[in-house]
Amino acid sequence: MADTAETSKLKPEPKTFRHQSLAPGEYYLDLSVVQDALVKVNGEPSTFVEAYRKLRDSKVTEVPEFGWTRYETDSGEIVLGGDSGLLSAMKVLIALTQKGVETPSSR
Repeated sequence: MADTAETSKLKPEPKTFRHQSLAPGEYYLDLSVVQDALVKVNGEPSTFVEAYRKLRDSKVTEVPEFGWTRYETDSGEIVLGGDSGLLSAMKVLIALTQKGVETPSSR
């Protein structure tokens, strides 16, 4: 029994997102798993990270409300194609970028 009590004191409690607020501080989002995932930019093959950088550098002026494939930028329209989960994640990253949040690929 003593060993179990000692071990439980050494193991940190995992943070949950249910009814508790996150602690103040920096959080990091690791996108290394999807950075090389294939998407299309204006019909041309690309990777997730290349598409994100293109959108970020083009200064998106309008994030699509419904759907997630057409972005208006200061240099014209950019249309993405690919897995809906990846495109949904892209929409969130671009929205964060517009709000001034430093996202993983902008470091």
